[in-house]
Amino acid sequence: MVINETALKKSNVLVVGDLILDQYYWTQVRRISPEAPVPVCHIQKKTSCLGGAGNVANNLSSFGINVSVAGVIGKDSNAKIMATHFKQANINMTHLIELENYPTICKTRVIAKDQQICRLDDEDSNMNIDDSLTLCLNQLLTSSIDFNAIILSDYNKGVISKEMAQAIIQFANDKNIPIVVDPKCNDVNKYAGATYLTPNLKEFHEMIGEIDDINLDELVKKGQEINRKYNIKHLILTRSENGMSHISSNEIQHYATKAIELSDVTGAGDTVVAAIAAGASLNLDPKDIIHFANLAAGVVVSKIGTATATVQEIMDHEQHF
Repeated sequence: MVINETALKKSNVLVVGDLILDQYYWTQVRRISPEAPVPVCHIQKKTSCLGGAGNVANNLSSFGINVSVAGVIGKDSNAKIMATHFKQANINMTHLIELENYPTICKTRVIAKDQQICRLDDEDSNMNIDDSLTLCLNQLLTSSIDFNAIILSDYNKGVISKEMAQAIIQFANDKNIPIVVDPKCNDVNKYAGATYLTPNLKEFHEMIGEIDDINLDELVKKGQEINRKYNIKHLILTRSENGMSHISSNEIQHYATKAIELSDVTGAGDTVVAAIAAGASLNLDPKDIIHFANLAAGVVVSKIGTATATVQEIMDHEQHF
């Protein structure tokens, strides 16, 4: 593996996106409720971790990178929990915008016997945060930190507007900073000019307007059309158990999955995005970047819940292949 852990510690990466707190209720089920045909879940413990763009930042921190995060959170108990996690991971919160009466996005998962029973989402998708986004953008464009890579982590929760995305992509391109986009919007024009675009198969199908599965050749053709039309240098398509595909103007390469044991895919996409940005921050060849990202994904899918991977874990995992 060509990733240099010492070099990573000198990299500065910015993550802009939708910040989410992931909470877990770990429960034991012994009977069905007499009130409705649902399990009675006895809570054994409660845990929380960074989700969404926060999980991307946490993955970068696990690699040893210097991470800054930008986005919008509330002034509530969930925001305080999130801030604690950021501090524990040594993630720079300078560019966070705190809003009164804005509920920090929280996803609560109920787990029994290592299986997710349900998920409870707490968010306000109708709140206008445009003024806060303008303030956040102005802070980013005047930042004194020299970033080696930038990530747009778009969970379609409102932070990555088209205007925000294009302003940051233009800023990155003007300064020759690689920019990695994790898309949730099917309007690819929003991400035009990105260095790396990392949709999964479902997101890719929505981008090209195809409901049914298409064969690999057609998939590649559609990917190249996206690259040309929207000036995307590298399309990294994550294909679950079928691995990843790298589609650029001069190269088509498919990579088999590096997963040995599949326990939980929650947050695996965040790990891939973080790993791609880590490699891009060191100006590595795309082949080496994708190899690293593929291995990192193989590590985190073997863990339960939102997880991260260290460089050492990834190096150990590589020995199996």
